[in-house]
Amino acid sequence: MVRCFAPLLTLAVMLWGLVPAAWATGPLGPEIRFFSRSGQDPVDDLAYFRGHLGILRPTFTDNRLYAAYRIMLGGRFSEAQARQLLARCCGAPETPFDAMTSWPDLRKRVAGVPPAQETTAFRRRPEDMQSFDVSCFPNAYRNSAATLRARIAEHGANSPLVRDWVIGQDAVLRNCSTDSALPDELPNAPPWLKADRAYQIAAAYFYRLDYTRAGQLFAEIGHDASSPWQKTARYLVARCAVHAAIEQKTPKLIADAQQAIDAVATDPELVDYRADAPKLASLLAFATRPQERVRELERSLLAPDLPPTLPVELRDFLLLERTGTRTTDLGAWIYDIDVLTTSGREQDLAAAKADALGRWRERRSLPWLVAALMHLSPGDDDVAAAIAASRAIEAGSPAYYTLAWHRLRLLIGENKQEEARAELDQILDGRPLPEGVENLMRYHRMKLARDLDEFVRFAL
Repeated sequence: MVRCFAPLLTLAVMLWGLVPAAWATGPLGPEIRFFSRSGQDPVDDLAYFRGHLGILRPTFTDNRLYAAYRIMLGGRFSEAQARQLLARCCGAPETPFDAMTSWPDLRKRVAGVPPAQETTAFRRRPEDMQSFDVSCFPNAYRNSAATLRARIAEHGANSPLVRDWVIGQDAVLRNCSTDSALPDELPNAPPWLKADRAYQIAAAYFYRLDYTRAGQLFAEIGHDASSPWQKTARYLVARCAVHAAIEQKTPKLIADAQQAIDAVATDPELVDYRADAPKLASLLAFATRPQERVRELERSLLAPDLPPTLPVELRDFLLLERTGTRTTDLGAWIYDIDVLTTSGREQDLAAAKADALGRWRERRSLPWLVAALMHLSPGDDDVAAAIAASRAIEAGSPAYYTLAWHRLRLLIGENKQEEARAELDQILDGRPLPEGVENLMRYHRMKLARDLDEFVRFAL
């Protein structure tokens, strides 16, 4: 009967073309539900994080692969943690467009202000600094607008002092993209404008990436009890110290940066900035001791109690491990699976396969058994051992369907159709399957159909 499969398939396809007309009197079978190529069911994303992993695919996001690794080792996620991993990561919410445009609109209201200069230049920095250098993000313009709005309310849009303030702020913002002239000092200005100008000059140095000079100027402002910028400047001293340490990476600068961070965390007058202290510490560690930091993050991400900053820590972990250095076991597992879809280079695929198989032979852990089966091809030396190991995994395991699907893929590829058919019939005729899993199992079983009846029975 198997020899007749090709004409039967042609007939089935022809009959399939007649189905829509028949639907005029009602459907011929169960409603068809479509799934992404990852096989995930979009109806209930949270089920995945409760341990219902379905059939893991290399097209899954890194957040989902991390969750699968943790779950396969017995870890859990609360609903809140699952929603964190499903949400967009990680920083502040996107800035509304009107918040970004309010600065140029406001400055036009001030009498005597020259037209804004367009800047198209950009800084050329070493590659290892591009991820850490500061720039004029939307908040810089939002804060500029908020301060200008306050100055107009206090002194009026026609005040020459407000005009001088705007001219100084224009100079600050021009330094975001390229080194430009600093705001002019105003020795004869009233106290409020002198204080603002001191802050503007320090900020200009900050945006010029001269963190040493900016830190010195912010420190001076931090000692000025009369300045409205005193507390903000004391916080910015720490930011300058962190960026200076990242740039030069000397032991002294790293120690100075950590001391500045500790000052922000413990200063009772800087309570509004205290939440930023651990973020600065994480940034410092990320840039100055990446291998140690990524191991710390792995321990945190696999601990029984997950950190409150879970999405941020996972993002940092993935960034540090994305290069394929395989510093950690979790990072290696995610990378070796990602390579199956993200890299078309044979040497990358071969290296990932060798790594996955080597780690499975050494550790015999469930995640690495999954990775090994994903990489194995029919005829490979490890196929028989991996299939035997997968059959020892109980049906209640979160990896059960993944192991079964790849086991069947290998059996079919090695022409063990009868063995694969018997196992598939047991799976499909047994307990109810998640719909994404059932579709993928039917895909295997349809290839093993012995006649048209079986083909129609197991069609997707």
